[in-house]
Amino acid sequence: MTLVIDAHNHLGGPDKGDGMSQSAGDIIAKMDAAGIDKAVVFPFNDEDPGISFSRSNDQVYSDVAGNPDRLIGFGRLDPNQGEQAVAEARRCVVELGLSGIKLHPHAQKFAIDSATVYRIAGWVADVRPDIPIIFDNGKPASPNRLIGDLADIFPDVTFILAHMRSGDFIEVTAAHDNIFIQTTGVPQVEVVQQCVDELGANRVMMGSDSPYHSMEDEVKKVEALQLSEGEKLMVFSVTAKNVLNI
Repeated sequence: MTLVIDAHNHLGGPDKGDGMSQSAGDIIAKMDAAGIDKAVVFPFNDEDPGISFSRSNDQVYSDVAGNPDRLIGFGRLDPNQGEQAVAEARRCVVELGLSGIKLHPHAQKFAIDSATVYRIAGWVADVRPDIPIIFDNGKPASPNRLIGDLADIFPDVTFILAHMRSGDFIEVTAAHDNIFIQTTGVPQVEVVQQCVDELGANRVMMGSDSPYHSMEDEVKKVEALQLSEGEKLMVFSVTAKNVLNI
């Protein structure tokens, strides 16, 4: 059977922007219905996340610890909190054993080229270059080119573009061996097809962005791609396994 990993899901809530929430039980029920084996989870933009999302990250840790065969946890950070955000990155990875870092410039209203983001990426490069950093991307606050600049400065760090969004996402990903991209939130099969055709399936991983989008629909979208079985396996799980070192 094909191993399927959903590399983009929100856990906890309610989100202070839209009120959405999703428990570990909700996620696993959706995974079972969609035939998904493992899911990457990270906090919503929670109403009361603690210092640089420390409270929310503790919840991710607890839920992953309770479901270690199904859930893979990422810590979320707020770079506006300066050195506390760097310390929280360290705590998430070293103490909690989480598998990656999530940054959302639009929701937290920070600049990708801020000093704190560079300190976070620098810490990852120096201490845990096996830990990927995923960015919400392709919005005015998160232009793909600035993530490309980070990838140039920190070539040993793996960066993930969460969305196939904004016109230059293929160009930026193609120019950097340490950038990967998710299928997340793209309704058009032809956009994903173009991305795989131009970048290769080994640079693309499936992500649903649940609860905002359907896991089942995301699986169907990948199944609809004109790819070999080996390429589909890459998108479904092998790329994510390689990036996450699992």
